[in-house]
This record gives sequence, C-alpha cells and structure tokens, in this order.
Amino acid sequence: MFMVLKSNLSLFNLNDKMIVKPFSLSLSLTNTPIVWSLGCGLIHALSFFSRFLRSGPTYKKVVFREYEKGFQRAKTHPSWLGLLGPTLRAEEGETIVVTFRNMATGPYSIHPHGVAYGKQSEGAHYFDNTSQKEKEDDVVQPNSENIYYWGVTPDVSPQPNDPTCLTYTYISHKNVVEDYNTGLIGTLLVCKPGKYKNMCFHLCLMGAAPPVILPCHYFESKFKPNSHASDNHVKYTINGFTKGSLPDVTLCAHASVSLHLVGMSSNPEVFSVHINGQVLQQTGHKMSSVGLISGSAATASMVAFHTGRWLLSSHTIKHMEVGMHGFVNVKKCDGFEFPQRRMTIAQKQQMRKWTYYIAAEEIIWDYAPNMPKHIDEQSPTRIGGKYKKAVYVLYKNESFTEKLENKQRRNELGILGPVIRAQIRDVIKVRPFLNKASKPYSIYPHGLTIEKSQEGYSYPAGSNQSHSVKPGETHTYEWNVVEEDKPLDSDSRCLTRIYHSAVDTPRDIASGLIGPMLICKSQSLNVRNVQLKADKEQHSMFAVFDENKSWYLDDNIRQYSDGSKVKKAEPGFYKSNVMHTINGYAFENGTPLGFCNGEVVTWHVSSIGAQDCIQTATFYGHPFELNERTEDFLSLYPMTGETITMNMDNIGLDEQDVKADEYEYVSFKDPYSSHEDIKNLNLDKTNKIFFKYSDKNVNTYFIAAEEVEWDYAGYGQNRETKFTKVVFRSYMDSTFSTPEIHGEIHEHLGILGPVIKAEVQQTIMVVFKNNAKRPYSLHPNGDGSKYWYKYDNEERDIHSGLIGPLLVCQVGTLDSELPDMREFILLFMTFDESQSWYYEKNHEIMQRKNRRKVMDPNFKENLKFHSINGIVYNLKGLRMYTNQLVCWHLINMGSPHDFQSVHFHGQTFLHKKTTSYRRAIYPLLPGSFATLEMYPSKPGLWQLETEVGFNQQKGMQTLFLVLDNGISKIDRILYNTEILLCYIILYIIQYCFYVSSKTATVQWV
Repeated sequence: MFMVLKSNLSLFNLNDKMIVKPFSLSLSLTNTPIVWSLGCGLIHALSFFSRFLRSGPTYKKVVFREYEKGFQRAKTHPSWLGLLGPTLRAEEGETIVVTFRNMATGPYSIHPHGVAYGKQSEGAHYFDNTSQKEKEDDVVQPNSENIYYWGVTPDVSPQPNDPTCLTYTYISHKNVVEDYNTGLIGTLLVCKPGKYKNMCFHLCLMGAAPPVILPCHYFESKFKPNSHASDNHVKYTINGFTKGSLPDVTLCAHASVSLHLVGMSSNPEVFSVHINGQVLQQTGHKMSSVGLISGSAATASMVAFHTGRWLLSSHTIKHMEVGMHGFVNVKKCDGFEFPQRRMTIAQKQQMRKWTYYIAAEEIIWDYAPNMPKHIDEQSPTRIGGKYKKAVYVLYKNESFTEKLENKQRRNELGILGPVIRAQIRDVIKVRPFLNKASKPYSIYPHGLTIEKSQEGYSYPAGSNQSHSVKPGETHTYEWNVVEEDKPLDSDSRCLTRIYHSAVDTPRDIASGLIGPMLICKSQSLNVRNVQLKADKEQHSMFAVFDENKSWYLDDNIRQYSDGSKVKKAEPGFYKSNVMHTINGYAFENGTPLGFCNGEVVTWHVSSIGAQDCIQTATFYGHPFELNERTEDFLSLYPMTGETITMNMDNIGLDEQDVKADEYEYVSFKDPYSSHEDIKNLNLDKTNKIFFKYSDKNVNTYFIAAEEVEWDYAGYGQNRETKFTKVVFRSYMDSTFSTPEIHGEIHEHLGILGPVIKAEVQQTIMVVFKNNAKRPYSLHPNGDGSKYWYKYDNEERDIHSGLIGPLLVCQVGTLDSELPDMREFILLFMTFDESQSWYYEKNHEIMQRKNRRKVMDPNFKENLKFHSINGIVYNLKGLRMYTNQLVCWHLINMGSPHDFQSVHFHGQTFLHKKTTSYRRAIYPLLPGSFATLEMYPSKPGLWQLETEVGFNQQKGMQTLFLVLDNGISKIDRILYNTEILLCYIILYIIQYCFYVSSKTATVQWV
C-alpha cells in the first residue's frame, strides 16, 4: 500500500515555551591549512589539509566548523577535537536551530541522531515519499543554505538512570560512506533538564568542554575529491589524529569527568577504549574498557585519582599495532583535593594485604594433546601444536623454589597465570615479580586505579615512558584497591579483570603472559582469599594466540620445523600459527570441569589476544545470570571480562563454545560435566508421543522444513538474487496438510520461521517434519543438543535459511497483550550462499543462465546478501501508529566480525535491562538478541538501517511507515509499558540423522 503523507513544514511551534539554541553551520572548501587553537566553539563545515602523521601525507578533508551569525567570522575550535565538528549540546525543553551553509564544491547535508525532528529537518537523502519542499534539507547544494530545527522533547530525553548527557553524532547523509570518510561528523549531547549548566561549570574550570573521543577508521580512497595511487589510505585515528599526535586531553585529579565516546568506521570495526591506570563507569557498571562498534556511541564517567600522563587507546591488538592512541594528562587543580576518607573499625578489620610471588618462566606448551583435524601436524613447514612460551607461575615464597598451585587447579587454568583476588581497601603486593625468562617482561593490571610508579607499562615509541623487568631481575608491584575501583550495586560481587605483560603488549600476550584478576566488593572473600557465596569458581579466557607475533617464533621454527623450508610470509604458515583457545587449550583439549548437580558456580569469562572481533560465548544447556538477567549468550569485547552465575542443574556432559565464523566455530569448545551418567533418549520412541495437549501450560507448534526458491531482492538488482533455500513453515496440526495462514502482522518475517512464544513456567511442544531432501533437526539456541551436536553444521544450516525466533516472556504477558501494540522481529545478517547446503545446485543453475557472471572476479562477493530478514533494501510490512507501543525484537546471527549499529530515523527507543535506558542507536553484537520499546512520535516514511556504512549501502536497510493516529499523551500513559519484558532467544535447525519426511517431537521447558 503506497500512501502520500502530508505533514507540517514547521517542526516546532516556537511559541510552545521551547528554548531556542541557535547554531550557524557552514561547509567550506579551501586549500589552506587550518590553524587549531584552544577555545570554545559552535558550527560550519570547512575543507583543510589534515596531517594524520606529523611527518606523513596530507589529505584534503571537508569538516564541520562553527561560525558567528552571518558566516563572516569562524569561532575557535579546541585543538584536540581535530576533525570533529563542534559539540552541540541541548537539554530537555530546548530546540537546536542549525543554519547550515555549504561552502564546499559538493552537495552535503547534516543528519542528527537522538533528537526530535520532522521530515524537513532530517537531512537524509532517500525515498520517503515527501514533497519537494520537504526534500530541501536532504541535500544542500554548494553555496546554498538550509535551516534545521531539532528538539529535545521528553520523548527523546535521558531516562532517570541514564547519564547526565547522552552521546550522539551528526553526519552528512547524502552518501554515508563517502561523506563520513570525507570528514563530516560531529558530536551531539542530549542532556537532562537543568544538568548541563552544572556540568559545564564544573568542566570549564579546565577551560575545555567535556572530552569527546572519537576512535575512527578512515578509508581515504573513499573520499573522491583527492585520490592517491598508494594503497595505504586506511587511517586508524582518534579525532583524526594517529600515532599519539592527538593533543593531550587535560583533566583535573579527583574531579568527576564525563567521557563522550564514538566509534566510527565504514566497515565493521570493534573498539575497546581503555585509559591506563583508570576505572570507568558506564550504565551503572564499573568497566576497565568501554566497548564500541562502528556507528555506536557511549557516555562514560571517571574520577582520575593519580596525576600523570596516561595512555588513551583502543585496546585491541590491531589498533595497538597501528598507533591508535593518545594521552590523558591528569593534573592537580584548585578546588579538587584528595578525598579524606576515614575507615571504620569494621573496615579496618576487613582490610587485607595479599602477597603474591609470581615469576615469568619459559615452558613448552601443548595447545592440543589430542590433536584435532584443524591444527596442522608437525612437518618441515609447520610447527604443529607445541610451542615455546612464557607463562606466569605462582610460588610459595620469595625463594621461588616451591610452586603453590596444585595439579588439578593448574590444569583447569591452563596457560593462565595465577588468579589474583582482592576486595575494596585491600592491598595487592606482587613481591617480588621475578623474570626467569630470556626476554624483558612486566605485569600490568586492568580495572585498578594505580600510581604511575606501579603501572608496569611501556608506552609507544616517542612517549618517554618505559618499564620492564630484565631477565634475572626482580621488581615489586603494590596496588591499592581504592573506592574508585569498587563494584557498584548493580555489578557482580567480584568483577572479572585481566593482567598481562606490557613491555610490548601484542608480543607479550602472544608469548603467553596473561592471567585473571578479581576485584570484589567488601566481605566477598574469606581469610583464605576464596570467594564467599559461590560453591565453585571457574575461569575461562577466550584467547587467540598469534604465534607469528610471539618473541619465540624463531625458536619454535628451529625446534619443530625446518627453517630452510619455512616461509613466514606464506598465508598457510601464518594461519597455522594462530591458535583459538580457551585457557590455552584448542578444540576439545581442555581438562573436563566437574561439577555436582545443583551447585552454584561463578564463572569469570574474559577475552584477550589477537582477535579484533566480538567473542560470543554460550554454555550449552545452562542459562546463566548476568547483571540480574537470565541470558544464554555472553558477548565480550576484546580485553574485557564478565562475571556470570550458573546453577548446574542440567545433568550431563556439555560444552562451552564461542559462536564464530567458519574459521573459528570448531575451535572454542571446552567440555564440562555434572557428576551423573548421560541418559540418551530413544528418538524413535520420542516420535510416538501424542502431539496435541489441551493443557494451557503447553504451547504446541507444528513446524516443517521446506525447500523453496527464495528471492533476496526487495526490487530489481543487477545480480542473481533467487536461490534454492530451506525455511521453516508452520502448519495447523500434525497432519501437515494445512499451512497456517499469516496475516499482515507476520508479513515482515521474510525468511524467518514462525514465531514461537511462551511464558515462564510453560512448556513448548514442537512437532517437526522434515520435508527437505537432506537431514535436519531443530533445537532452541542452535547447536548444543547432547543428542545431535556431533552431526550438525550450524553455520551452513543458518546460511541455508533455517532460523526462527522464540520469545520467552514473563508470566501473564501473553494473556494480556495489548490489541493496538505492534511487534516486529528483525534478523540482521549477511547470508553467504557459498556457505549454503545448496551452493552446488545454485551454482549449476547460475552457470546455465549466465556463465559469464559465474566467471566474474566478484562472483563470491555477489553471493553475500546484507539483509534484514533475508531481504535487501526493502523489507515489507513495517507499519505502525504514533504514540502506540512498538516492540522491536532484534537478532544478529552473523560471524564475530558481523556486528550492526541499528538506527531508526526520526525515533528513539528504550532498551530495558533491570532499568530503562534511552537510545537512538543500538549496537547489535554477533550472536546476541535485544528487545527495544518505542513509542513512535513522528509520522512519516522513515529509514531503518545499520550505521555500518558499507553494509548499509549493500542492502541492510529498509523503510518503516508511521501513521498518525491522533492519540494524546494522556492516553499513551495508560498503556502498561512493563508487561512486554520478553527475552528473545533463537531456534535453529541442525544437521542430524533424521531421514527426509520423518517427524519428531521436541519438548522445551
């Protein structure tokens, strides 16, 4: 249904007691260098030559800069903001009026996130069925002007538990990839009423605005006005500066500071923002690093405790190596004194000093005592599974003659160093650290506020800070666990942190020097340094060791292969030396972890090493508690950790796994068991169960797997879009003769199977029939059934099309669903037809149709479809009304590198955990699910998209229609916003030994 929507040309009635904040924004293009100076600023967009390297190449850029009214005089721009446009700020009840002048040679626009606007102030170029007058803001031609009106209404304001100001961006949206890489981006802060002035006064004591930090990944080849022959045009920067050239961000010691962080890249990119020696706070949790993905933003806060010049960086190995770092300079300021804290008698009695005697030693480590197929065996050109490495070892005393850990505990920890534990107001002493290895090493802890002298970190070249313990020498580290490190009320009792050597961080970690650390609340540890309120403590570190970067690569080549035949640059050799492990053990090589049925186990899970992606872990058959929520999947940013609690009530041998792509998904499996024999079900006997139940606590579904011809195209494309796939389809009863008819509300599901719903304490009964021509199975949460998992290939099943949503809701939710509530389920995924079970069949069909296309060098790339629910560009059926509740259930089942930042134009939403948080963009991580609540406030035809530019341009976008229903705000309040706290799970079909056309009954409780 096509509709022409008519809307008013004025976004706000300026008589509605809204405070207007005017900004003048200009876009200019010049060939003269810009001079950066400290000061305060407002907006224009100007082209200049930006030095990414102080001695490196220059690039012509187009940026936003602020002018006085009339565009005759530019305002000063803080030097550390670099390429960023001026920071716009407004609080609830205010309106931002931006006069945007384009003084460049190309057409551009300005599109905001997180504020309220109408169609004439959107600044985004796409088909939205609006009038020509309403399109004037979409693209502003050179030497033209447009005025944008953006409001901070109650519908977009921060929630009570949100930070004082939410961090968003504004960008040019004519061509999101080229415009961003050209330099057109700035930050926009939406603040709580009455809070901004207090924050401004507080921070203006430093003569600077709140720090806005933008880790960026620029593709200079995507900026057409200035092309270069060199291939080295990818720039990893902070605010447009690379290799430490960012002017120091200066902060006051003991002052609370807000950090506004943005991650940007046209490709999927993950950032792990870390400030050495500091502890950050985000959304009610203490963090050692703040995770970002392309197109996402976050607000964090910190209190800098110790003075000094501290390293600011993205703590992924790749970003460390390319120089994505800057510095934070913490100084003493008048008015901010060291807090005088007096401990009570009880606190003094609880305070402990924990002394650890740790040595770095060289060993021969075997990644795979039971060699799996995916690890190359030892040969003249391959090293195999054994490598010389360095590890941290715990000793009983400073004589370093007697090791302290028992054999069972050492086998469980694998290559990890000893667990360091402490609680608030404790003192950790590593006295001394003895380097028994042949290389200089150190110890650097994450998640602690530490003094400069105890940092243990060698900074990048040119920063004049070096620390290392030379071979045979010792060094004493003493770390005080201060109040700033304390876990918050919403945190776990013990926070999971890591420590590692940091003389040359990438090479030290690759060599093996890593270990876990726990920072706990008061009264969490007993006098023996053991956790209270947990039956057992387990550690799982998902570590990718790149042996090519190890200090011992040459030693390993000499010892385990023929050096004359090894070619280090050969891709096969390099790949054979990248080890995906849990605690240093490859696939199915770790020590089985034994638990008793009914035990409560605290797991400390972390991610470290060479990966530059999101690790998404699952414990098959065992949901866990994370931050007071029950979850099935745990997503980890690089160099971070989480604490989860698990009730071991599912008897049997299970696996701990990381969801990953075809290169990794078999690599991260670690069995753990409960002490009872596995009882296998007789599947033939199971099939004889009577299918239909009248019990209202049993929800019965009849689902078949059927092969279809699927068309990815919402409209025509110049590539093949029709492929044979297999999909879930629902039927009325166990005869599978009458398909279930779905109406308008299910039109948007696309390739997804039928929606399965149940409440807590209900049972789901699925009668599954395989009408396909090859064996399949069905299981909630995908891989992991103890009866089927050895026979399936989850990745190929999903790419073949077999995936569907399952909603688990609170008691009473389904009986009281609102009749005017809308519910949409969206799968953001790149389907790769080369990974489908039907690839050979589809390849033959395409070859018969057009042999030339099959021979195209881009053929494999053309088999990838960046889709929403299996449709590129134009998913249908997303229709809703203003001021009525809309629940968006989002799913991402892509590879670890396939993460999306989901953005709804013209609207914001609430993400509810234990409390509500206002957002305009949601970072949807691989293997994760989310339920978002929205009350659409602006009618129109709006774009829904991923903010990852290349994925968006390749088809991961669509339109949603908001119709005006005229319901008042008073009526809206009457709706119960709490009854739809549905947690979205996933069911996936899997390869098993069913023969075609047989049925099976699956029961999930």
